[in-house]
Amino acid sequence: SSDLPADPAGATARETVPMKLNTACPLDTLNLTVEKFAYSTEVPTDADELEEGARYAVFTVLLKNITPDDLYVRWDSLMPMLTSTDGEELHYQQMTFATSARAFAQTIKPGAEARVRLFILVPAEVTPKTLTIRETEESRAYEFEVK
Repeated sequence: SSDLPADPAGATARETVPMKLNTACPLDTLNLTVEKFAYSTEVPTDADELEEGARYAVFTVLLKNITPDDLYVRWDSLMPMLTSTDGEELHYQQMTFATSARAFAQTIKPGAEARVRLFILVPAEVTPKTLTIRETEESRAYEFEVK
């Protein structure tokens, strides 16, 4: 039994927890640490080209496998959502290696870590406000204030 409030559809309300830089946050199968945030005009593999004035919000993230099994991780292993000051949901495009624009897709051993970058497209004139990261629709979400 849970003491979280249930919504009318009967689903349990999802918990959203504030997140700070360089603080490990446990998800379902991963510990996630946001290490850095920056803007970039680098276009990662298989991502949209930038229109004039647009840029990517790039989050450098350390992932640690907290399961006893090998874990295959790629772009859709996480559900990052970047919301603008106007409430617009910005599009997550790619997970790359930390030092390369190549897409990250590989196995992380139990207890091992991998550093990746998450690329989210920010159109011209748009100001990002909040990054929310969860692993699945049901998992706890972490919110990071973008400054």
